[in-house]
Amino acid sequence: MLDDFDAHQHQMEVLCGRLELIADLLPDQADPTLCKFTSDGMVKTLSDAQTFEEKELFPALEAVGALESDMSKIIAQLRDEHYEDLCFAEEIRENLRTIIEGEPTQSANATGYMLRGFFEKLRRHMAYERHLTASLRQKKAPGRPDAS
Repeated sequence: MLDDFDAHQHQMEVLCGRLELIADLLPDQADPTLCKFTSDGMVKTLSDAQTFEEKELFPALEAVGALESDMSKIIAQLRDEHYEDLCFAEEIRENLRTIIEGEPTQSANATGYMLRGFFEKLRRHMAYERHLTASLRQKKAPGRPDAS
């Protein structure tokens, strides 16, 4: 399961890197091909990672339970962030499509600000999940005593 988690984290980091590159290239050098490639796959990449986390990762974290006394509240917060992130991703996808079509609906500065807000939030979310998975990795690591 942790290998799958790592694979999803990698895909999300790639997505964040693409969004950061687009933000850096605005307003004059935005690459329509990069915008199209990113917009076409971003919602699916995010949705796939979130589905994995909700069906595999979160139940495993709740089973460990020793991480925090209020693990269910933490998991609920992460699930709420998933919904918000997916809505934000859909908005960004539409915004990138307007750039591809050459008819942006907002200024390059506003788009860059939007992209940065999104990928920075995703990176914080992922960092927190990596922190939470440390206990799972400790339990899995050979030669380490259980933290019981």
